[in-house]
Amino acid sequence: MPDILLGREILDPEGETGQLRLAAAYKAKERATCLCSEKKPELYIALVNQRYILKRMPGTGTDHATHCPTFDAPEGVSGLGPLLGSAISVEEDGHVDLKLGFALTLKGKRAVPPAPPHGDKSPEATPPPRKLTLTSLLHYLWSEAELTRWSPGMEGKRGWGLVRHLLLEAASGKTTKSLSLADRLFIPDPFVKEKANDIARRREEAFHRLKPADGTPQPVGLIIAEYKSHEKGRVGYRFTFKHLPDAPFYAEADLAARFERAFEDWLRFADVMPNLHLITIATFAITRAGYPTLLEIGMLPTTEQWIPIETKRDMTLLQHVTAARRRFLKPMRFNLGRSIILPSLLLTDAGPDPVRLYLDDPNREADLGEDGSEPASVPAPAAPAKQSMEITDKWPLWLWSEGADPPDLPPVHRIPHRT
Repeated sequence: MPDILLGREILDPEGETGQLRLAAAYKAKERATCLCSEKKPELYIALVNQRYILKRMPGTGTDHATHCPTFDAPEGVSGLGPLLGSAISVEEDGHVDLKLGFALTLKGKRAVPPAPPHGDKSPEATPPPRKLTLTSLLHYLWSEAELTRWSPGMEGKRGWGLVRHLLLEAASGKTTKSLSLADRLFIPDPFVKEKANDIARRREEAFHRLKPADGTPQPVGLIIAEYKSHEKGRVGYRFTFKHLPDAPFYAEADLAARFERAFEDWLRFADVMPNLHLITIATFAITRAGYPTLLEIGMLPTTEQWIPIETKRDMTLLQHVTAARRRFLKPMRFNLGRSIILPSLLLTDAGPDPVRLYLDDPNREADLGEDGSEPASVPAPAAPAKQSMEITDKWPLWLWSEGADPPDLPPVHRIPHRT
């Protein structure tokens, strides 16, 4: 961890003294400085779950050294660029306002299940391109939780409990139409048999807040959980998520059919790859009878280490790089179609600049519209994203051609220890 400067003194943000200093600086709206690079980028202070944490200022990810935990890929290397300033508005104090392409309240009739997907699209109604879809919201929270990055020291330390904690932390301080995202988000506790009653009580409390009240719109909740199975019930289908053995969610037959068509390949692949995590994000409503019913569903497959993947070759690359004990970032696609080529990974331990790792895909096809038409044009990136593309074009490139052995990875750049 690089040195952090607050005022004129080096700060230990985790210690008791450091927390007291951060509390005072937070009230005074002061900022800290990261000494990882010559640019000395500023960090703002946020209060999350009664602890003060340091976060990078928006747009400063590449001002940090690649070995710094606060380094991040610029907007132009992922699908984040077109959404900044429109779907995602970040204030200087770290508060984030989100524009969502799906509703968190129901008025009148319940939401219509989304149209059947084409190609690799998830079963969602297509919103305007400058709003977050259900799946791209999951991409955003996964990125904010820093679950898109990996270093060898994380091996064996990531479990559902940590993933849940980081996602809840990532949702903190984010609103949409004056609604707190965290208030609508349900992520199941790690299931422990001895604590089953306490877990069930907290879950029922969360569901109770989403129950419809007379004369008011029906609140809609968000669940992020690992898919386990679904099966036909007496009416519709019953979905089971890991860590929720006693709390099934229900879905109409049409939505279940669309789910199967959209994710058939991943569902089959998971049968032979038991370490694959199928992370589900869904909107749901609590019926007057008290049980949850699913409205829309998206999915994010991840590796055993909870790193997102887009294809099976993507998973092979991640296994290769992880086995080599390398440090890397995974750029997220957000709303971008698969016809837009992104680096599969950014290697962050090979020198002052990240190395872009690509997989060629000779069979890549453009996404089709809902009516089978050619894809709409990709929204032009905002000015910061255009500038970031000029930076990333200078970064080294590595390409693994399909059917060939992987080229040697660039050697690890050793950081000299300070004396």
